[in-house]
Amino acid sequence: MTSGQPVKVPLQGTSLTRLFSYVDSFIPALSKYTSGDGVRPDAVVHLLCGQELGVDEIDSRVLVRVSVASQRALNDLQAADTAVSTSPRT
Repeated sequence: MTSGQPVKVPLQGTSLTRLFSYVDSFIPALSKYTSGDGVRPDAVVHLLCGQELGVDEIDSRVLVRVSVASQRALNDLQAADTAVSTSPRT
């Protein structure tokens, strides 16, 4: 997880690059969020083609932008938001 920092994805070669890991990154972050020990994770990956901008800098300067979301992660996040909003505060 890069916390909104840009990461250059290599385009040459035959190696694969994992952009989103549901099991290894999202589920642990979701668990921390629901227990109150972490921030709300993001189920969306933003691909910016040709620019080195952070996610908080996305605006009209970006020529090509693709946002990809895991439907399973979105569903889990929605359920977690409901659980967090209805849980009693200590």
